[in-house]
Amino acid sequence: MKNWKISARLGVGFAILLLLQMIITAIGLSQMAGLSDQIRITNEIGAAKLNELANVQFAVGKRAIAARNLALVTDPALQKADLDLVKSSQAEIEHGMDRLAGIMKDPAAATADERRMLEALKELEARYLPIAGKVVSPATSGRTEEAVKVLTQECMPLLTRVIAHVETFETMLKAGSAQSVAAGQA
Repeated sequence: MKNWKISARLGVGFAILLLLQMIITAIGLSQMAGLSDQIRITNEIGAAKLNELANVQFAVGKRAIAARNLALVTDPALQKADLDLVKSSQAEIEHGMDRLAGIMKDPAAATADERRMLEALKELEARYLPIAGKVVSPATSGRTEEAVKVLTQECMPLLTRVIAHVETFETMLKAGSAQSVAAGQA
């Protein structure tokens, strides 16, 4: 290299600098692609959790309306659709909570607080189901007053707690998603 002309030495020096710049750029692009994938996965998980919770929330509402209708409608023929809706909504709730639990079983997919919220929701649902049965039985047996009493005194207070819990859970999931996105962009 000592025998090289100054132009050759400068050319090699610039070539080395250019090569180093290309290596640094390639490393940066690779890391950005990895970060982009992490943000996409985090967003997909957050969206999936929110979607499943929204499905559960909708099914809880449908079940409550159907239970109310059962208590108010006395014609067995008209009650059939609401009975079917109570059963299908209950299946949707169970299925949605199972899917939500499946998403959240990965430690990276949910916080400990989110898992506690899901367990609390499962406990509330476990208490609600027998009470709903106490509405259906008298309602379909022509004991409307008894059904309305159970609906208003037992079912509605617990339903209010379920709905409030779902709303709090939803707020928590939205805040977690927003924090994940902000952390990924930082």
